[in-house]
Amino acid sequence: MSFLIRLSLACLLLVPAGAAAVSLNEIYYDHPGADAGYEFIELWNPADTTVSLAGYRLQAGDGAGPARWRGLWQGSAADALPPHSRFVVGEALVVPPPDRVTTLGLENGPDAVRLVAPDGATQTVGYGALTFSEYFDGAPAPDVDAGYSLARVPDGVDTHDNARDFVALSPPTPGGPNRPERDVALTQSGGAEPAIVAPGEATRASAILVNRGAGALQAGETAVLLWSARAPDVPSDSPAPVGDFSADSLVAQDDELGGLEAGDSLPVALSWAPAAPGAYRIALAARIDDDGEAGNDRLESYVRAGVGPLVVSEVMYAPEPGDPEWIEVRARGASVDLTRFRLTDATGKPARIDGRTLAYLEPDSAAILTEDVDAFLAAHAGTRARVFAAAPWPILNNTASDPARPADRVVLSDERGCVSDAMSYAGGGPAGYSLERRDDQAMGSDAANWGVSAIAGGTPLAPNSLLVAPARAGLSLSARVWRRGAGPPRLEVAYRLGWERALLRVSVFDARGRERSRLVDGPAAASGTVEWDGRASGQALPPGAYFVALEARPAQGGARIRLAEPLVLAP
Repeated sequence: MSFLIRLSLACLLLVPAGAAAVSLNEIYYDHPGADAGYEFIELWNPADTTVSLAGYRLQAGDGAGPARWRGLWQGSAADALPPHSRFVVGEALVVPPPDRVTTLGLENGPDAVRLVAPDGATQTVGYGALTFSEYFDGAPAPDVDAGYSLARVPDGVDTHDNARDFVALSPPTPGGPNRPERDVALTQSGGAEPAIVAPGEATRASAILVNRGAGALQAGETAVLLWSARAPDVPSDSPAPVGDFSADSLVAQDDELGGLEAGDSLPVALSWAPAAPGAYRIALAARIDDDGEAGNDRLESYVRAGVGPLVVSEVMYAPEPGDPEWIEVRARGASVDLTRFRLTDATGKPARIDGRTLAYLEPDSAAILTEDVDAFLAAHAGTRARVFAAAPWPILNNTASDPARPADRVVLSDERGCVSDAMSYAGGGPAGYSLERRDDQAMGSDAANWGVSAIAGGTPLAPNSLLVAPARAGLSLSARVWRRGAGPPRLEVAYRLGWERALLRVSVFDARGRERSRLVDGPAAASGTVEWDGRASGQALPPGAYFVALEARPAQGGARIRLAEPLVLAP
């Protein structure tokens, strides 16, 4: 075939500018927050042939006065619009990337956009309360809210009336159908609930299913599916989600949904019980045949089964006047970067850890989160290396406003939104006493896993005063024969009681049964260690035979226990 013949055929396939009615099809001018980078204008070719855009011009009109038009973009010989296709002129952050990138700087209404063909023919779309007729066709379209575009529905419809032809569309669809014949979407998902469960306990993923297509969907045409895949316990540095879905990842399905008219919606939900502990990435998806818009029918979130890598171990929600609220957290079995976690209360508003501090926790170590680090350190022992500011601090409720509901909730989630631990409390406890966790291997959501501390002020950065379970009482000494000055500088006396909270007295008696030194006298934790320097009233006791005696009873009253261990103070 000769070059002239090939050139002639190519010219026949490329329709000259102005020969087809290219339309302004979608306009996005008001992005949430700053508009710069996200604005776009979409053109539509309704013809069966390709249209050259050489010489086409886009203009913006300022509705505040007449004849206030400015140029936005002009097509070149390299710009062509295939049949029944879209051409997007937009800014650099538009996704998917526009066919041509340029700065638009569109304004909110009342304003207008105009497409001028090479032969001078124009098409105008005005929005907002416009006064001058040059800025709209028929009647102006409504001025849309942030995050919505102005779009012809269906694509290319043109009754020469902007108010009739254009609707507010969310999400915007640059380069895609404004309303395909068939399209289902999932919206308004808050993720799975509950977001943390015990292994074998069910969680429920829910959403709103919307028919965004132009046609009705018949009963049985739509299916909703739930997929799950194991994910790392802690966030990964990979930019892509970790936890791949496969054919084996389908865990629940509902393909018996009823019919749905165009624009209608219905709630959908699927439940699933993870059998093994760990973090899971889940996806709730809707499916129909010939779906005209991919990407709006799937919602992803995270679920955790069992206890996560960072747990709440103590909560001071009602401190003494002048002291700050605080929460003790503990790394469970692995190192944790606190800056990758968020703290929330029942309102769901996240508090972030001060990113300026080195906030790594070694395995089985604890840290304090508080609003005021200085105030905490003034009231409690500790170092700045283990006390971190979290802001904005979630003010913890002391009491419940509704007796049927908890006073508040404490949730630790990582930056993916995967919950690591959660607990609720009823409130109403004594001021100055914290809530302590009994067992960091058991679920934080179990109310039986929490109790009021045995110690006024709580036990921040120290072992909790509550036992996992009461154990047989015991008393032991670090040495039965202790030589002051030649051995350890202090004698350690360790005890374990059979109750979580007790009244305890530990004393040193001489061989004649006289009390020479009292080491403890008052409320005590379930277990602990006290030290003695071998002195009584500042004076060193002489060498000889002694014994260390323990007497304790439950704080709420009951039978006493008495234990004793012999001790020799060597010369």
